[in-house]
Amino acid sequence: MRINVNFMNYVPKMEGTMKHWLYTVLAAAALSTTGVAVAEEYNHDHGSHHANGNGNGNGNGYCETECYEEDCCDDNGFCVWVDALIMKPCHNLRYAQTVTGTAPALVYSDYNAEWEWDFGFRVGAGFKLPCHDWSINAELTCFKPSWEESVSVAVGTDIIRGGIATNMPFSHTAAAGISSISTKMDVDYYTFDVVAAYNCCVCEALELTPYGGCRALWLDQAVSEINVGGGFAAAPGEKTTLSTEYTAYGVTGGLRWKFFTCYPFHVFGHFGISGVAGTHDLNAKAIQTDTETWSTSEECRPSFGVEGSIGALWECCAWGTPVNLGVRYEHTTWSNIFDPFSNGDRTFAMHGVSVRAGISF
Repeated sequence: MRINVNFMNYVPKMEGTMKHWLYTVLAAAALSTTGVAVAEEYNHDHGSHHANGNGNGNGNGYCETECYEEDCCDDNGFCVWVDALIMKPCHNLRYAQTVTGTAPALVYSDYNAEWEWDFGFRVGAGFKLPCHDWSINAELTCFKPSWEESVSVAVGTDIIRGGIATNMPFSHTAAAGISSISTKMDVDYYTFDVVAAYNCCVCEALELTPYGGCRALWLDQAVSEINVGGGFAAAPGEKTTLSTEYTAYGVTGGLRWKFFTCYPFHVFGHFGISGVAGTHDLNAKAIQTDTETWSTSEECRPSFGVEGSIGALWECCAWGTPVNLGVRYEHTTWSNIFDPFSNGDRTFAMHGVSVRAGISF
């Protein structure tokens, strides 16, 4: 994907991310207001038999639905769920830059990687403590996006920035005459959470579940870049590879919410934050007439994450067992993540849709 820009007027990418989150929060607030109104009207039409004495739930902290009225479900026990993820990273990576013309009328062109939509998964399991509003949950998320791009130039156009090759501390010096660049990047993203959650019923329409616990993050990046027609020094070309491994551990917490709108459909979502720190290993290799390697390791690299989601949930009793299906939009951003292309954007952000299926027993 080719984008012509003025090199001196680079707009920070975080501005778009902040606007995106503002719109998401406003949409969630609007849906929340609608959900409460619809649920109150529903409960008024069907009487107060959903509540247990005080109209605030079933006595165990969970808002009641028709499922409890039929007395077919037990709110204590195990639950498992599986999410199918359809997501992609939403930050730009400039893998090459060209320049045409003569000074002072120079035209710079940035070539940004176009991320593809990729599939991932999330699996989880939980246990609701008997006669209490507490639960213990564990969840694993796996997502492995990738992209592959290339650019070729004709006479009169120079590639002045060749991705990772011009940013690594090799002894080579970049030379003019590069006619093409091919770049490929793979990312492995994993998180594993173990959290405790407390369910509380604010009213017949709203259930809030604050949670907190431990989180592990594994984020690996692998980049391969081939330059043809110039490369370093006087060689006809070169290949550069780079890999990073970030393993971090820390804490996570947030708030899940669910609005009981019109049974069996509900609106649900969550907002969470995380703080982790861990080791970051970087390995690079330049292959030309000879091979040069370079590596470094960072013992305690911190990172902070923000995440949120909003969607619709369908839940009911099937054969005496609570089951649920849901779909939601979600967004996650991590800060202080190594940028192999030195774009100045040290974040890893992704967004997309997840489809959930769950069962309790």
